[in-house]
Amino acid sequence: MNKKLNREEALSLLQRTYKPGVTLPILMTLIGIAVYGGLWLDIKDGHYNRIGLFSAVIAPLMIVIGSIWTAFIFRMFQYKKELRDYKKDPARYEW
Repeated sequence: MNKKLNREEALSLLQRTYKPGVTLPILMTLIGIAVYGGLWLDIKDGHYNRIGLFSAVIAPLMIVIGSIWTAFIFRMFQYKKELRDYKKDPARYEW
């Protein structure tokens, strides 16, 4: 696609292509906090029958949440780099 785009269209295309959404990381973090909070409430109230279940769910969930935030930060840095490169030399980009 060798189309000549103006500056606003090009920036919009870069944003749609590279800028990550923050909805999934926030949603997964809220879910993780809810499960983690449930574990602590059960411990505080003395209900020890679900500790194993909560612990089995929390451990992989924390790994997933960390991976999602790491990917988000990596994609945000990639977006900012592409934006800087485009602003530095827009003629280099072919659409």
